[in-house]
Amino acid sequence: PRLLATLAHAKIMARGLDLIGYNSDRQARGGREKNEHRFTRAFGSHPIVYAALWEDLHKHDNKGARKERRKRMHVNHFFMAVHFLRKYPTEDDREAQFNKCTDTVREQVWFYVERIRALKSIKVSLDSPASQAMNECT
Repeated sequence: PRLLATLAHAKIMARGLDLIGYNSDRQARGGREKNEHRFTRAFGSHPIVYAALWEDLHKHDNKGARKERRKRMHVNHFFMAVHFLRKYPTEDDREAQFNKCTDTVREQVWFYVERIRALKSIKVSLDSPASQAMNECT
């Protein structure tokens, strides 16, 4: 089953915030704008960006890891990697933040970092409409 292969940005935001310590009660009290601020501060971009990235990680045959990916893909581990890329916390800090041993966190973070990096050839292109528009401006 492709559970969580497609998550709405609201669910992505709720899962990410829960992982970094904002439980559902705090999220409900904070409201959408405050929660988006909290999420962006922790992870670097709007939840819509990460909902699309999460879907892309499932959709593309990324580094030939389709079988392995089915066994290992977990949204919390994805957020650990995104948080690492945003904040660069030490291993000790990550262990405390995510309540997992350093070896587990390291393994999961690098699993996702490598897969996100492998999307570069698909997601970053000098032929994209945005790139063409930037070239026209210069």
